[in-house]
Amino acid sequence: MPAGAKVSLTALAACVCCVLTFEMFWVSLQRGLRPEAVEAAAPPPPEAPSQRRKT
Repeated sequence: MPAGAKVSLTALAACVCCVLTFEMFWVSLQRGLRPEAVEAAAPPPPEAPSQRRKT
């Protein structure tokens, strides 16, 4: 495959991931879930465990 095709495929994959993430978030908002519940359902950021260890 030419390099240009690989770049466009990568961009397309990133776009699809963004759309899917946004749709999941939007659907959860439409269902009336609180943003805190959405954040709790998402995997914690890598910084969270280090903050818990410090306290």
